[in-house]
Amino acid sequence: MSPEADVIGILVAGGAGLRFSKSTPKLLHLLAGQPVLHWSAGVLLNHPRVGRVVVVANPEYMGVYRQYLEQVIALGGKPVQWVEGGPTRRASVENGLNALGLDKVADADRLVMIHDGARPFVRPNRIDDLLAVFDNSPTVGASLGAPMTNTLKEVCDVSEGSPVKKTISRAGLWQVHTPQAFRYGILKAAHEAVSGEPFLTDDAALVETFCDESQTVRMVPDDPFNIKLTTQDDLPHAEALASHFFARQPATP
Repeated sequence: MSPEADVIGILVAGGAGLRFSKSTPKLLHLLAGQPVLHWSAGVLLNHPRVGRVVVVANPEYMGVYRQYLEQVIALGGKPVQWVEGGPTRRASVENGLNALGLDKVADADRLVMIHDGARPFVRPNRIDDLLAVFDNSPTVGASLGAPMTNTLKEVCDVSEGSPVKKTISRAGLWQVHTPQAFRYGILKAAHEAVSGEPFLTDDAALVETFCDESQTVRMVPDDPFNIKLTTQDDLPHAEALASHFFARQPATP
């Protein structure tokens, strides 16, 4: 690994994707002729700051995921480790961290970057922006994201036609994207401290609960098209994006 390739990437592909399809994993849906997983893995495998990648995969699909990623892994030329995912996203990330073989003290400042397998549209220069936040800074974590632009309403419940409780100011509110990056020591300690908490849906939230006032998690501006594929309703937007986003890229990045 070159001195510049100092970041470890964890690709989270441990979910079943049941909100997307009960038959086919969403990470195998084709965009511009390649599975979603191909593009999201390429984000990490092709970035010059990433020295190695851990793919945390649903054990049911791990074999087919490995088959689909053989070529992109070979071209990336970086070590790739495969780890079984857990019952929740948080547990899957913790499995990935446990597989790194790092020391919480000696490797405390090592950067670990976590990316969702269902986000294929992140641009390399945005990863540059994310990692630059840590340069000569006490920052312990950072996340790509975008400021909220829509009006927000709090409603009484999740049913259709639910009454509105109040309108919420969107000032200072951001949508959270991935990748997210953290210093290994605090990320590992945060996972160990809240291992039984199922409701923290991203690692930034987890680290925020663990940090003291002197430690900072920062938001870094991202492109609005860095969407996550969650349901079938996301497909038209994703396919339209793919026709432009990957138009000048080779079939295998």
